[in-house]
Amino acid sequence: MLRVSQGRAKNTGSGLPIRMPFTSLAAAKGAIRRGGLTLIAAGPGTGKSVFAQTIAQKGDGNGNVDSVLYFSADSSAFDIYIRAAAIATGRTMESLEQEIEEHGPSRIDAIVDKATAHMWMSFRTDPTEEYVVAQLRAYAEVHGAYPDLVVMDNLKNLDVGGEDEFRALEEASVFLSGIAKAANIAVVALQHVRGDLESGREPIPLSGIRGKVTKTPQLILTLYRGNDLLHVAIVKNRGGKADPTGMTTVPLYADLSRMFIQG
Repeated sequence: MLRVSQGRAKNTGSGLPIRMPFTSLAAAKGAIRRGGLTLIAAGPGTGKSVFAQTIAQKGDGNGNVDSVLYFSADSSAFDIYIRAAAIATGRTMESLEQEIEEHGPSRIDAIVDKATAHMWMSFRTDPTEEYVVAQLRAYAEVHGAYPDLVVMDNLKNLDVGGEDEFRALEEASVFLSGIAKAANIAVVALQHVRGDLESGREPIPLSGIRGKVTKTPQLILTLYRGNDLLHVAIVKNRGGKADPTGMTTVPLYADLSRMFIQG
């Protein structure tokens, strides 16, 4: 047993925010914090993977980054690679792919390697709990510490066993939350929304997130798009103000042809 102050001293990293390039979201108390699970939910094609990868890759946007272990079960290695190149250069995905086709990948390789030197990836499509723990232990053995940030794209891909989808999603979120708390890691998981909200063009309330996964995360963000804006709603926030209706948003400028999000 520990006194409250002893618990705080033992977990000095818990609750500290990771670096984020979106100053307006941080100002709205939408910080992603160590020691807890953050859920990012949106319809397909809205930009949730780009949003998460931008946070992981760019850090504070001024060259200061956090260490990252990224489980990309839903996006292929090439998807992550070309997205990383676009985030780093501001160029369109089309122009980058054309350059690779015409001149080879060597120049783009150098750009991506520099921009993602702090990131380690897993592309296993169905990671199990045991696999995730093994990867974290391997990371700690190589680097002498756990990563600052773990990204799980996507929550449904985490194999926790069982045949009931909603129960599996709940168990997956509990597992990731446990990892975050035990190792003082900021864990971000991406999640789908209800079928009637998949257009990506309307606000997504807390009740619109697919599965019974809203009890466990300390922070839940939902995303939808309107014109050139990616709207980020803080629908649950144990550390600050939230609007579960999803109607109160932080608008970010987004050009997804360039994988560019700013705000």
